Amino acid sequence: MAKSEQGTLHTTDSSARGSRQLLAIHAVRGYPLMIVVTNDEALVLAGWSDLAEVVMVITAVAIILIVLLGVVFMRQVKMQARMTGYVIANEAAERAKAVAEASNKAKSHFLANMSHELRTPLNAVIGFSELLTAQYFGSLNEKQFEYVSDIHKSGKHLLDLINGILDMAKVEAGRYELKESTFDIESLFNDALKLVTVGATTAGVNLVHKHVSKPIRVLADRRALLQVIINLLSNAIKFTGRGGTVTLAGSLAVDASLTISVADTGCGIPAARLATIFEPFQNSNSEQARNRDGTGLGLSISQALVKSHGGTLSIDSVADRGTIATVHLPASRTIESGFFVGLDRSMRRAGPTTGLRDAV
Repeated sequence: MAKSEQGTLHTTDSSARGSRQLLAIHAVRGYPLMIVVTNDEALVLAGWSDLAEVVMVITAVAIILIVLLGVVFMRQVKMQARMTGYVIANEAAERAKAVAEASNKAKSHFLANMSHELRTPLNAVIGFSELLTAQYFGSLNEKQFEYVSDIHKSGKHLLDLINGILDMAKVEAGRYELKESTFDIESLFNDALKLVTVGATTAGVNLVHKHVSKPIRVLADRRALLQVIINLLSNAIKFTGRGGTVTLAGSLAVDASLTISVADTGCGIPAARLATIFEPFQNSNSEQARNRDGTGLGLSISQALVKSHGGTLSIDSVADRGTIATVHLPASRTIESGFFVGLDRSMRRAGPTTGLRDAV
């Protein structure tokens, strides 16, 4: 029921019309007369119903849009926070990397510059101990000879360790440059075998040299490649028992690439240690290495030197059966029978002598 200025508005059910009716009663002033007006409620409220529906639809759409905007806004906030976190993390990582690189560079330069200061006194110790061992200044009793021999042996071992560290420092500092020349691979093998023959004989290890089938000249740093072969042969001899065999071989592939292999019948390397075999100061077999000389830098330096020539060094081993170390040099490094195997080989060269920093 709603009140109006003219009277009272009633709603009533009309059984005759089958719908709700609006009834308005109005008294005429000055006369005993009542005017009654009726109308269909649905007809009267139709306009208001349509407007209410429109308002409800608009309200619902507005609510949905607000919810969607809220979801999008929250996603944007989360994405922005994530991006900010990434930026902060990357900046922190870059700063840490820069600090580490600066520290490593400073260490490498320090070690590289310490060569003279470290080697000079050690060479004096080694030289004087050699003179004493040779008994140039008089005879030594058995105990004195034993002690002087230990001093000489320890000095040599320490010098080898320092030389290895200095070589690694030069590699890391980018100060190791290749001095390339052409030479016969067989002459390189012969020189390497001469330098390890005494050690192999003392250890009771047989050295086998498998000659290449045809003359092969190599374009490389001879001293560096010689060091690689000596390191591999020394490792093989060290971990091969008395009566075992170490074999040095070279071969040229169809594509003119060169393969150098050093195989032994020694104790082999456990599979768990193969993954870290090229890391500095790692010995291939810690149990066998306890009573043997070694710096744990030979394979690391060898790998770096081979990489500087554009080649690869790989180790395959089976525990208690033996190990094969394989050096692979690309065709751009080989010269067969005095002629380049490929006419475009010089064009494929990366350029003049490069440092290890670019190759390692």
